[in-house]
Amino acid sequence: MPPTKLCGMIQNQAARPKCVLIGASGHAHSVLDAILSTDAIEPVAILTPDSHLWGTDLFGVPITGGDEQLERLAAVGANTFTIAFGALGKPFLRAEAYTKAVRAGLSPINIVHKAAVISPFSKIGEGCQFLAGSIVNPMAQLGNNVLVNTGAIIE
Repeated sequence: MPPTKLCGMIQNQAARPKCVLIGASGHAHSVLDAILSTDAIEPVAILTPDSHLWGTDLFGVPITGGDEQLERLAAVGANTFTIAFGALGKPFLRAEAYTKAVRAGLSPINIVHKAAVISPFSKIGEGCQFLAGSIVNPMAQLGNNVLVNTGAIIE
């Protein structure tokens, strides 16, 4: 099995992908922490249906509106996205948001916290998240839009 290339690991800072976070719940805090831990990705906006949060920010990243903003953000330079909410007992919500962002012209990006460990001999899909302390060992295979939460181990 060939080693996996993770989208979130980018050497050229000038070419950092501009990422939209979809979701502003508690999980968004962990996802944004992972993004900010490496400085490989530039978070440009956070989207949420909760209009009470619009016009505020999370760790300095503006919360700009709901997912109706996806196409506008893509048109002004955002090129990637990540789902920043958990399954909430309804995993289809993550799948729907993922599909909507792809249709808006954004590409899924893998988010890898600097304290995550991912074997180069694993197989990783697109749009995955590896939060602090997560471990993915050799021969593990993960599909698209997978969340490996804080401290989780995949073998």
